[in-house]
Amino acid sequence: MEVHHHPIAIGSSTPRKKWTHYFWEFFMLFLAVTLGFFVENEREHFVEHRREKQFIFSMCEDLKSDTFLLHRLVNTRQTTIIRIDSLIYYLKQPNPDDYGKFIYYYGRAIAIRPIFVNTDRTIQQLKNAGNLRLIRNQSASDSLIKYDWEVRRIERTIDREDAFLLEYIETLKQLFDGTEFDKMMTTAPPPFHIGWNWPEGNPPLLRKDKESLQKLINNLHFVKSINIYNVRWSNEMIGRASRLSEFLKKEYHLK
Repeated sequence: MEVHHHPIAIGSSTPRKKWTHYFWEFFMLFLAVTLGFFVENEREHFVEHRREKQFIFSMCEDLKSDTFLLHRLVNTRQTTIIRIDSLIYYLKQPNPDDYGKFIYYYGRAIAIRPIFVNTDRTIQQLKNAGNLRLIRNQSASDSLIKYDWEVRRIERTIDREDAFLLEYIETLKQLFDGTEFDKMMTTAPPPFHIGWNWPEGNPPLLRKDKESLQKLINNLHFVKSINIYNVRWSNEMIGRASRLSEFLKKEYHLK
């Protein structure tokens, strides 16, 4: 079988494409790249906005927890203030031992410092991981930072309160019988909260001279003053937490 090859005509060439063809190829490529960029950019914005809203929701939950703890702290400290006033009253009586039951109970219960532990899981995540940039609402970001600063402000009073309580406890050691305190002590199941029962009868003080009693009363004054300050601060923070929560819910349309 013979194969016949058709000669290619000399001078023939592939038809050249028009410039408009290249223009449309470039335009379509440019359009595809641009659209891909915008789609990816919008996807990132969507993800970041969702994370921002999640952080705000979590922060509102933290504020709710703070408000609950602060209300409980106010009640505890107000009770301590009442006990201090009662203890001072009994210590000033002609014969304090007649009121030993009250003096021993109030004297020991006052030595416990109530603690406020701020629920800071969300603000710490925002600060430590560089996520604060996700809060694009500048007013919201500023409000979160301001609230965190106000919470940290109370830490400066902790050392002072501890110093007052240590001085108070040292005075207790000189005037009160530790064996009576030991009989009053009671423990609950885990987390092993320590409480105090009322003593039996009216246990006497070890010392009842005017100078010793006055030293105890002086110490009680400073313990009372730091409790009054903490009650005022706690009430201020309850208001701040409530206002911040309402503001965030409104700005981010949270229920």
